[in-house]
Amino acid sequence: MPPQLLELFAGQRGVATYRQIREVIGRRVMERLVRDGHLVKIWPGIYSGPKPSALTRLRGLDLRCGEPVAVCLHTAAAVHGFDTEQPSRLHVLKPQGHQLRDDDALVVHHREGVPLTTVRGRLVTPPAWTAVEVARKVERPRALATLDAALRSQTCDVAGLWRAAEAQAARRGIVKVRELIGVGASAG
Repeated sequence: MPPQLLELFAGQRGVATYRQIREVIGRRVMERLVRDGHLVKIWPGIYSGPKPSALTRLRGLDLRCGEPVAVCLHTAAAVHGFDTEQPSRLHVLKPQGHQLRDDDALVVHHREGVPLTTVRGRLVTPPAWTAVEVARKVERPRALATLDAALRSQTCDVAGLWRAAEAQAARRGIVKVRELIGVGASAG
């Protein structure tokens, strides 16, 4: 990879726009790097080096939107250290004023008023909220595994899970989650 391109990626934490890349290398060189797998298009108009990590793909979304994109569900669980599902798609909250759409690598959630916190500079739903939200959406055994993993990660406690369940009271799957929190509280 040309040194100018390596410098560009290093300065932008592994991502660059098509326009930025074209400012440092020619079109034919870029096409060859893409064809040979040295450059990967991770989002429309956004590129990275080969085999981009989930974090690199998130940075690409940030670059595309011009602001940090908040993560939720399984992606947030991974940030907090208790993801048990490991889906390949990133789960993000729709940023205000940006048109992100679901695709093979991305699930965009349209939610208002979701609580957010920051972990290592990334906007993310809080641990207890995340655990309850993931548990609501998966089958009962997986829900119990998620809640257990959240508690074992020590990022939240049973009281926090109860508060998050109360905050999500009207959502589908919450009855199952309340029962499972009760099981976890009585077992611990």
